[in-house]
Amino acid sequence: MRTKNPTPSRYHGKYRNYTKDNILKAYYEVKNHRSSLRKAAREYGVPYQTLRDRVSGKVDPEDFARETVLETEEELGLVEHAEQCARLGYGYSNMEMKKLAGELAFKLGRRKRDKPLSNCWLYGFLGRWRERLSTLKPSALDSNRAKNTTPEAVQTYFHNLKNTIDTLHLENRPDLIFNMDETGISPEHRPPNIIAPSNEKPHSVTSPRSATTTLIACANAAGSNIPPYFVFKGKRFNEDLMQGASAGAGYAMSDSGWSTTTVFQDYLKIHFLKHVKRDHENQPVLLILDGHTTHTSSELIQWALTNNIHIFVLPAHTSHVLQPLDVAVFGPFKRFYYSECSAYMKTNMGKIVT
Repeated sequence: MRTKNPTPSRYHGKYRNYTKDNILKAYYEVKNHRSSLRKAAREYGVPYQTLRDRVSGKVDPEDFARETVLETEEELGLVEHAEQCARLGYGYSNMEMKKLAGELAFKLGRRKRDKPLSNCWLYGFLGRWRERLSTLKPSALDSNRAKNTTPEAVQTYFHNLKNTIDTLHLENRPDLIFNMDETGISPEHRPPNIIAPSNEKPHSVTSPRSATTTLIACANAAGSNIPPYFVFKGKRFNEDLMQGASAGAGYAMSDSGWSTTTVFQDYLKIHFLKHVKRDHENQPVLLILDGHTTHTSSELIQWALTNNIHIFVLPAHTSHVLQPLDVAVFGPFKRFYYSECSAYMKTNMGKIVT
């Protein structure tokens, strides 16, 4: 006979995860014959036996001997505080939340010491507020990015951007407002999550670490994009590298595979300008990009002004929120890329992505 594996759990004790209001609502729903026991218990998240004991008179419906340490309003304050801190990049761990709640309970006179509350309270707290809170693994945010992405800096950026658009008379020409960004692509792809035996540590075969290829992408505010531009590692041009590329795509070579000042100048002069559809040569074009040194050389700025291309630089360390291509395009693109690499290596075992 096949035996069913038990579901693992961090905590096997019983702890009430419903509120006083919920059980009273369920109780009166049944007593007023508006709902059955099972339906009311399911609707309000109250254990069936607990509700039945109160309806049958075995237990006083107002008896809440095991009331939580903090009232609902007090827990709500913790929830809102945790949400705000998480959005700012300084979220609370489980241990820190237990410590914070313990200090609050001590200040309110609910406990004699300010020691952290128990895991029992924590899991009940997360259960009661599961629609708003959960324990998640955060992505790392560099302290410089967190420090520079203030509401004041973001507001100043959009104020300056609006003034620039108004000055260039581009408020009705989104097709002439461009955003450009770069990203690196490596054959050593990140493997996706896989289905594997639960008691084993799975492995996924990837290609070995090798040269990085840079992709330069550019799109305008009207939703159109300029064909991609690739920077391959090497010294000699090789048309074979562009097999299967998108129509109109261009490429360059560099010693590292990363974009350089010379490569970026060639991109703007040869590739970008060719695909910009202006009514006449003197019509202004706005190009929004980050302030990398390869984008802001004096020679490049002078050439851009001569050709009526106005470069608008993003504030330092803010690309994770203000760079549209970085936020909305490169993330999904990388996921698709990793997925295709993984699929290729499954159907071509023994081969690698080059």
